[in-house]
Amino acid sequence: MADTWCTKDCEKCLRFERKACPGCKSGASRVRGGECEIAVCCQSRGYENCGHCPEYVDCGLLDALDPIEHLEDPKPMRLPAATARKMANGMTALFALSLLLIVTSVMTMDSVAARWPALGEAGDMLAAVVGLAYYAVLLYMAGANTRYRRASFAGLAAVAVNVGALLISAGAVMAEAAGLALLVSLAGLATSYYALYCELEAHSGATLPFAYSLSKRWRKIWKWNLLVLAGVLVTLLLMLAVPTLALLLSFVCAIAALALKVVVLVSLWNSAEIFRKIQKTDGNV
Repeated sequence: MADTWCTKDCEKCLRFERKACPGCKSGASRVRGGECEIAVCCQSRGYENCGHCPEYVDCGLLDALDPIEHLEDPKPMRLPAATARKMANGMTALFALSLLLIVTSVMTMDSVAARWPALGEAGDMLAAVVGLAYYAVLLYMAGANTRYRRASFAGLAAVAVNVGALLISAGAVMAEAAGLALLVSLAGLATSYYALYCELEAHSGATLPFAYSLSKRWRKIWKWNLLVLAGVLVTLLLMLAVPTLALLLSFVCAIAALALKVVVLVSLWNSAEIFRKIQKTDGNV
């Protein structure tokens, strides 16, 4: 086996001859620079090359980068209709649940909950149910793409940690207990973002063989989430020093977060449409 990320021999690869390969870890292509999607995938998952990945046969990453011109073991881009149906149904369910989460976020806003306490409590309960349903759908989608299993388990772990933080806060009567509640809340936040990262990576990997631009958008959504989080943290720090600037930045972050939710909804719908199309064509792309 060649000492490359993709397992292909550079000297026998048309992509390399056409200078379409951005570079690799050894061999003739070492002299080239650039980011290789295959290399990024292998490194992020801790594999020496694609041949060590259990999803190599179904991943289609090589085909997505160069659908036809591989000299070694060429294979068409296909997805079983049953798998495409499961992915389409899962994406559609996530789209609907994401809409419900937006509704619950409005119901639980401080201004709304203060005026209609019952509505705020209903929003909290609905958000918990929808959140559990969301991660259940991810687990359902793991039957089509195993990457969703990690996202589902991480999300359920985040829910458990956040519930623990709420229980500690409710029973906190001493400063030590309040401090513990804060630490658990931070752990819940970190776990939630890890679950989000796993989900977005799963979406990116699932759509990569069929819609490269959409796959890249899913990865960008993760970076945009980090930027919004950074903006929120900066806002909290500015509250102590420059309240007016903090208020302005909080408004910008709120607009950015809303725009990001819209992008996620559009991306989920686009993903569902892609897999519905594949299902109708019986796996052909």
